[in-house]
Amino acid sequence: TYYASLEVSNGAGASPKSALVSAQTRSGAAVAPSGLALDGQPGADFVDVTWDATSDCGVVRVVLTVQQAGQPGTKHEVCCTNAAVESFRVSGLLADTAYDLALQYELLSGSVVAVFTPASNPLTITTDASTIAPKPVVSATPAPSSILLSWSVPGDVVRVDVTRDGFRVCCSGTPSSYTDSGLEPLTSYTYAVRHWNDLGSAGFSDDVTATTTIGVPPRPLPPTVDESSITTSAMEVEVIPLASYPITHYDVVAYDLQGSVVQQEQVAAGQQIHAVQGLAAGTGYTFAVVAYASPTLFTASDQTGAFFTEFVATTRATETARVRFKLLDAWQPQYATVASAEFTSFAAAVEAEIVGIYSSTLGTQSFEITGLAQGSVVVTGKLSTTAGPPLETVLRQLSDAVDAGAVGSKPSESGTYARLQDTDSGGDTGTTTAGSCSDSTTTLVALGAALGAVILALAVVICVLRRRLDAKHSNRIALPPSFPVYNENPTTRTRPLSINSLMEDDTTTRDKLAWSQQYRLQETQLDSVDFSMSRTSTIDSRRLPRA
Repeated sequence: TYYASLEVSNGAGASPKSALVSAQTRSGAAVAPSGLALDGQPGADFVDVTWDATSDCGVVRVVLTVQQAGQPGTKHEVCCTNAAVESFRVSGLLADTAYDLALQYELLSGSVVAVFTPASNPLTITTDASTIAPKPVVSATPAPSSILLSWSVPGDVVRVDVTRDGFRVCCSGTPSSYTDSGLEPLTSYTYAVRHWNDLGSAGFSDDVTATTTIGVPPRPLPPTVDESSITTSAMEVEVIPLASYPITHYDVVAYDLQGSVVQQEQVAAGQQIHAVQGLAAGTGYTFAVVAYASPTLFTASDQTGAFFTEFVATTRATETARVRFKLLDAWQPQYATVASAEFTSFAAAVEAEIVGIYSSTLGTQSFEITGLAQGSVVVTGKLSTTAGPPLETVLRQLSDAVDAGAVGSKPSESGTYARLQDTDSGGDTGTTTAGSCSDSTTTLVALGAALGAVILALAVVICVLRRRLDAKHSNRIALPPSFPVYNENPTTRTRPLSINSLMEDDTTTRDKLAWSQQYRLQETQLDSVDFSMSRTSTIDSRRLPRA
């Protein structure tokens, strides 16, 4: 045993000595490590080992080696960096494989060559794959846009991994199933599932490949109509195919403007242009497409706007209707005055836009604005058509333009179009003129009947007026209800009365004049004329002076 202390000195003197320390030289060879043992149960790819701590201060570090049993060439060092370590997990091993482990100490040496103690007794262990989470057996149930994966989960599993085509898509927790959604129909996907427990994982399951089934196809876009192809009886419709979806065929459906199906024809999935034929001239139609994935799995598109076949040239007379709709223009107070320059300018611009709607319509169409109102700008006017399609067809074209949000270049408010009540006031009429001989005959008969009714009514009025005139000029005049009633004196059956006395309760000149005018008397005569009142409350007109 040796003892030592430390003293430090400089030019000023020496420090006190430090406390003594002691050390004992080794007597004999270094002792090999002891106590190397397995700690717990081997895993599939790892083992935990422990050993006894050393009190030898000459030990620099612990050296743990491992090799496959019976294969010295696989020996390699796995631990450790210092002498204080007393346990270690050896990982990266093969499942169900035997390994030899040994432990040595590296000693302190003044030489550049490392000095080791003898090795400990070897420890042979075998990894055990049965202790880790096993590979699951996975089943897959496909649907049109999803695949359901199912498996059994042992009780000690702490995590589940699911991969689709090599990329992890799940999971948090330990579910026993997973639905992978948002998939493309009729598409194959490959899955694998791996379980983990505290001791590890046996790896991924065998790959499971599933193919999604077919379902109801997504809604197709409405077809487009080639307006240059429109004739009096046909037009070409283009089907916009559904990309990346297995469609067996399409149906092109034509509707009249009342919403009834006129035609429904099948079109092959690869065919985009379809000619709809056998349509009526001068008639409006809308179109839709139905996409079929199977006879029971199909989806229809929205309908298009109205398209009109060409009209056969006609000699249809002018027809006129009054309409009203709203334009989204800024209102100006001057618009309220029809004679203003602002009204004239705005009306001319709107009338030109409306006429432009009918640039490809047969015949002649015109529009006259008869009034503008506030909010934003409410337009009232007369739409006329001559030698063209029926009036109702022309009106629908304007209605469709308003509902589409623009009359030419003028923005409009959808849903504000209205056909107004026909009227004859102010020359603003919505009556229409027929365009055939049979219609003209019917109109003349109706006008004749109306004229006869007017003549009959006039005859009745003349008869009534004549009777009233005859009664007015009769010899006896009935007193008005306001005329004073004569109260008979019991002793005298009649008594003379002056007109003044009869009007004593109403003595104003205005009332006298009114009374005199009713009975053709002059104001100057009212105070001088006397006559007798009879019990019948009538006046003999022959006794009254003539005016």
